[in-house]
Amino acid sequence: MKNSDLPERHLMMIQFMRNRKTWIGLSLNLNKIWPFPMGKYLHPQADDSGKALLEFSKGKRLGDRGPFWLKIHGANCFGMDILSINIMRITAKKV
Repeated sequence: MKNSDLPERHLMMIQFMRNRKTWIGLSLNLNKIWPFPMGKYLHPQADDSGKALLEFSKGKRLGDRGPFWLKIHGANCFGMDILSINIMRITAKKV
């Protein structure tokens, strides 16, 4: 499976699981005494899109300052986190 298939798989699973409660199965590694998720796609240790679908499963409006902070977060994800907040603020207004 290619990484480009992951968003489609996530969407299919979310549509199937909509309005249902679910459990995340864990497997216990007895050598390290550490639990690992058994599922492949949606679990707390998944890639960013999988974690986001679990974290933000219940939608919430962004509010007045939400779009600005969403742009700042996007800039942080693309390597602009070393810049000062003032420079990111100016860059976010341009986007």
